[in-house]
Formats: sequence, C-alpha cells, structure tokens
Amino acid sequence: LFYFDWQDAIWFGDNAWAQGFDPNTPPAIYNVNGGEAHSMGAELDVTALVTPNLMLSGSVTWLESETDQQSWNLAGDAMVPEGTELPYATDWKYHVSADYMFALAAGLDASVRIDVAGAAESYGDLSQNSPIDAYTLVNLRATLREAKDNRWRVTLFANNVTGEEIVLYKFDYL
Repeated sequence: LFYFDWQDAIWFGDNAWAQGFDPNTPPAIYNVNGGEAHSMGAELDVTALVTPNLMLSGSVTWLESETDQQSWNLAGDAMVPEGTELPYATDWKYHVSADYMFALAAGLDASVRIDVAGAAESYGDLSQNSPIDAYTLVNLRATLREAKDNRWRVTLFANNVTGEEIVLYKFDYL
C-alpha cells in the first residue's frame, strides 16, 4: 500500500489552455503551479513454483492519482478541475507469466515462457484531451541451454506477438 501527498505540485502547461487554441500560433510550453494532488494505491506480487518444472507469477497494481484542488492558468481561468486524473496514471496494471523448464536430451535443458502484461486507459495530459488506450502485450520465449555447467544458452523470443499498437506517450494541444 502507498500514499503520496503533494503540496505545491508543478504541472506541464501551454498557452492553448490559457488562451484557446490558435492553429497559426505555436503553443508556448511552461510550468504551472498546480496546487495539491495525491496518489494512492496497492501492489501485489505472487510467484509460485507449482511443480518442479512450472513457475507461475503475477502482479497487479491499483492506482488513484488526481488533483486535490482546482489549478489556475496564467490567464486566471480555471484550467484543471479538482479530481482530475494525473497524466500517465493508469488505474490498473497487471503482469502474468508461466515458465516451463524441462530436460530435452542428454546434456540439454530447455524452457518455454509466456508473459502477458497490460494497463488500463490513461491520459497524456491534464486537459484529458489525450487518451492513451488500454493495452495487452504478449511475449514468448524459448531457451535451449547446456545442462551440466550452464556455460551457454540460445534463446529465441518474439515480443508483442499479437501486434498490439501501444502508445506510451501522448500530448495533445486541442
């Protein structure tokens, strides 16, 4: 469990919020005094050796991260309402994996692994105009290694086998 309480937080701002968006004028970027905010949540990690050959693991994170008071822009208009979700603060994240190890032939061991990780939707800025879609990522791995001394190994892997498009950073001035 965790809880962070910010006083005098600094937000990333631009003049598009303060003066309305003008496509003929590039927005000016600046820091804005944001007032108070908090983040609280919980994390859980579990790993289990289910059989001598099969290891399962998983983790989950729940997060609430939001402003605790209204913030003001340089024009003096309300910019960020109280209760606005902080950027890149997804409510849920998770990861699960299965790793199966086995003897393949005399002197050789092998393993196969699958990892699945994901996150819920979040926003790329305080205006909430830049939603970042939820995603699920699947990775696979197979390893062949010398069993006696583990002096060498060969690994074949495939990341993002479902071809999921994942946006990690996004900022929109509109």
